[in-house]
Amino acid sequence: MSVRTRLTLLLTIFGLALAISIGALLLLSRTASNNLNIANNALQQQSAALKMQAQLRDAEAALYRYEIEGETGFALRFREQMQDFIEELETYERLASTQQSQTWVADLRRAHQEAITLGEDLIGQRELQNTDLQTISSISKRSTSLLTQSMLTSRPDDLAYQRLINGKQTAINEMQLALTGYLATPQEIRRIEFIDSIATFRTYHDQLLRLTLSPEEQQWASNVAVGVNDIETIGAQLISLRTQRKADYANFALVLFRAGQGTIVDEIQPQVAATIEEAQVLLDRSVRNSLLISIGTALIAALVLTAVTLPLLQQLNRNIGALLDGAESVAAGHLDTHVTVNDQHEFSRLATAFNKMTQGLSIRERRLQELIQKLSLVQEEERRLVGLDLHDGLTQMLLSANMHFNAFESKFRTIDVNGNKKQFDRGKMRLKEAIDEARWVVSELRPTELEDFGLVDGLRRYTAKVAIAQQWKDEFEANLDDYGLSSATETAIFRIMQEAISNARKHAETKRLRVSLLSDHTDLHLRVRDWGVGFNANELDTDPDRFGMIGMEERAALIGGKLNVSSQPGYGTEVHLEIPRVLASKIEPNR
Repeated sequence: MSVRTRLTLLLTIFGLALAISIGALLLLSRTASNNLNIANNALQQQSAALKMQAQLRDAEAALYRYEIEGETGFALRFREQMQDFIEELETYERLASTQQSQTWVADLRRAHQEAITLGEDLIGQRELQNTDLQTISSISKRSTSLLTQSMLTSRPDDLAYQRLINGKQTAINEMQLALTGYLATPQEIRRIEFIDSIATFRTYHDQLLRLTLSPEEQQWASNVAVGVNDIETIGAQLISLRTQRKADYANFALVLFRAGQGTIVDEIQPQVAATIEEAQVLLDRSVRNSLLISIGTALIAALVLTAVTLPLLQQLNRNIGALLDGAESVAAGHLDTHVTVNDQHEFSRLATAFNKMTQGLSIRERRLQELIQKLSLVQEEERRLVGLDLHDGLTQMLLSANMHFNAFESKFRTIDVNGNKKQFDRGKMRLKEAIDEARWVVSELRPTELEDFGLVDGLRRYTAKVAIAQQWKDEFEANLDDYGLSSATETAIFRIMQEAISNARKHAETKRLRVSLLSDHTDLHLRVRDWGVGFNANELDTDPDRFGMIGMEERAALIGGKLNVSSQPGYGTEVHLEIPRVLASKIEPNR
């Protein structure tokens, strides 16, 4: 089975497993969404039920506080709670969908209406009680005023009269206390105390009537008696009303209990809890099934993929490793590398193509090296011939002309023909400069240092010669580790150093020069460094006068090297030639 067929099979299995997992996740998502909606709806119903229960409890408490304390704020609180209850009931009604839920809603509406009716009746009765108590309090104050301010002061010395007046006053107070006590806590003893206080008052009243002397005192006593009769009548009504209120409040509490405990707690909340539990069970079941499907599919796919992948990976690792080793060997310069793979399909064809490519590269490399050597020999021979021609031709002619100038000057030293002595001297100076430049060009074209002394000594002598001529401080360092270089490599290194020093001489304006030729385990490094004015290395590619730099780069490329120029304005320039040692060195060291 070919690699592509195996990869296609892997992709198919992976796609099928992925499709099954995605389908399971989609099913889970749909089921989870439905169950979560159901659970969320049930939770909202539960929240509404809890709020309704709390509102009924708060409404009962508010009405109870109003019954006890009679403050208007508790009545308002009762009405607010009942209004909130009906709003929460409408919320629950919107959420409820079953027929049973609608029945519960109807029951709660009836309970709400009954509770409102009973509550308003109780509030009205409590308000009537407040009015009656105020009336009793007003009557009591008037009677007390007549007894204490009028009757009691009319006979300050009559002790029997004073005792009866105080007794009637005490009876009125006890009458009022017994009545308010019964209304607060309807105990039978309070009602008896109220009746007894009335009887006591009448006993004191009858005794007082026998002691009255003036019509005014009789009128006062009659007015007090009328007030007590009114208190007795109103008190009897309040006692009867309090009994009725007690029964009504019991009915009110029963209605709220049936609605809160019977309907909400015993019916709605269990139904909502069951709905939530059912939704949770369905959700757990969906999650479990989806996980089982996904995990099972993943396990089966993993087993199949493992069975197919492991042999494929071993084959890929073995064959790709062989190809990578071959590629690294070629990159290191071993173009005769041959790759062998154990495969009858793609990798075998790839190895065959790779071997053909390396074989072709090896042939081209040999031809290129031969061509480079021939080009280098031809170039150096041309330079030598041009140098000889310049030396034997132009230079000798310039020297001959200079000798004629010297002879002419010695013969006519004191004669200044038409005042041209300055022009004659200037022409002689220019001729001397031309001779020096011609000699420099000849030495550049035909460096005798490389031919006569070898690469290292030739570089050292050339560097010293230029430094002396330019009045530079020079530094030289070399270490080739006893490995010889091909003649083409030596010539290229010398020419690149020569061009770098020439550029420093023409442009750097430096006072210091350093040349180093060092080798390490992998490469050979030539560095020419000056401390001159420098330039912006980023603008080097756009410089129209960079022919010398192009020549150095081409020479470096011909011997498999790499040239790098680094410079900054004010920090000088460094030319760095890096040659792989396998290309620069001979195969075996010098013996």
